[in-house]
Amino acid sequence: MMTVKRVLVVATSLSFLSCSHTQKTEKFKQDVSRSECESAYVNIPENSEGLKFIRKTQEASGTALHYAASGAGYAAQYTAYVTAGLLTIVVACAPAALAHSGECIPLNVMEPHKYIPKIGKNTADATAHWSCANLNPLSRQVRQVAACFRSRNTKEDRMAAHQTLENFSKSEDVFRCLSSDERENLIRDLNTI
Repeated sequence: MMTVKRVLVVATSLSFLSCSHTQKTEKFKQDVSRSECESAYVNIPENSEGLKFIRKTQEASGTALHYAASGAGYAAQYTAYVTAGLLTIVVACAPAALAHSGECIPLNVMEPHKYIPKIGKNTADATAHWSCANLNPLSRQVRQVAACFRSRNTKEDRMAAHQTLENFSKSEDVFRCLSSDERENLIRDLNTI
């Protein structure tokens, strides 16, 4: 019974968050369309506390999965190294053992690390983006605010547009979590001011 109550509390909270987000989105759109850029900047819907919490949760769970997958990749890689090393020793020394000569083929002839793929590094590289939340909607809204400032066409507003985009794009944590298309759009908008 307690589980059902928790589910209802979470569902209700998400419902309120959704309604609040919709209202903030409408306010944001109105602010941009009226060239009330300062208000639009303050009211960026994707920057609400609820969505910040969701992004942090996505980052935390994604980071944990990234580390787990990377760890499994490195474990597989080193297991392959050990297995290949043991097989190398058997192959190198079996003829000597059979012939009772006592001399193995030199081990440096066979180097398993050259033919075993770097599973750990490849897995870590492939899953690095798992620790990122989807920041594309936030980036689009920041770019809309900058466009709002730019549309007012005063020197101060062009500076505000440039500063808005520059501050956003300078954050490495934000920039690396944008899609390549959104990164290109952000850079393009920054360069056209």
